[in-house]
Amino acid sequence: MITSKSLCYKVKSGKEEFALKDISVTLEEGYLTCLLGHNGSGKTTFLRLLYGSLQPDSGTVSYNHSLISDRKRVRSSERAAYHNEVAYIGERFLVPWMTAEENASFFAPLYQNFDRKYFTRLLKSMGLNDTENQAYDTLSTGEKVKAEIAFALARHPNYLLMDEPFANLDPVVKTELLDILQRYVRETGAGILLTTHLVEEIADMTDYIAVMEHGVLTEFGDRESVMGKYGTNSLRDVVSHGGK
Repeated sequence: MITSKSLCYKVKSGKEEFALKDISVTLEEGYLTCLLGHNGSGKTTFLRLLYGSLQPDSGTVSYNHSLISDRKRVRSSERAAYHNEVAYIGERFLVPWMTAEENASFFAPLYQNFDRKYFTRLLKSMGLNDTENQAYDTLSTGEKVKAEIAFALARHPNYLLMDEPFANLDPVVKTELLDILQRYVRETGAGILLTTHLVEEIADMTDYIAVMEHGVLTEFGDRESVMGKYGTNSLRDVVSHGGK
């Protein structure tokens, strides 16, 4: 499980200042959790803090009770071990002029659990076997997301952090990817936390819902209780306007 305690992080850009404030939450494996919030609410910053690509100003992030957030106290070997068990999909990271398989050959040595056979099987199950000779940059948006998810799952992560994976995808691709993620959680007992602003799609897809407004985690609970409290229309208002 991934746990944040009193997590704070401040960003200042010109006259604008944003702060992630005092976030304490435990994300257990075996569940799919959606983090909802308007643009600029702090969702991406929170995921990057959980993954360790940002260091908090105060508070901690731990994985299975082992601290991972303080670079002065956490050895590089411990951080590498954490990144072998926790995968992150955010900004596009695969090399654009390489094919999916070439990317796998290039990046796989960085991850001790990377499974090439499983990666190839995932590509085939996602309908990407016909694109094996195409450079990543020439794939459609949906195909790129599929390749990234296949790469992440081929690492057999115990937890997967995903930042807006369904943005700009057509409904058929979204449904297909949701099925893949739900099946991975069900078959492996892994956990997934993904951010989204697509309220309509969370009704049947997620176990837990978290809501972030202006850098504050205002809600965290099982799907039924959160949907019962807010309702679809109210949650859509939070995502669109930050609750205003």
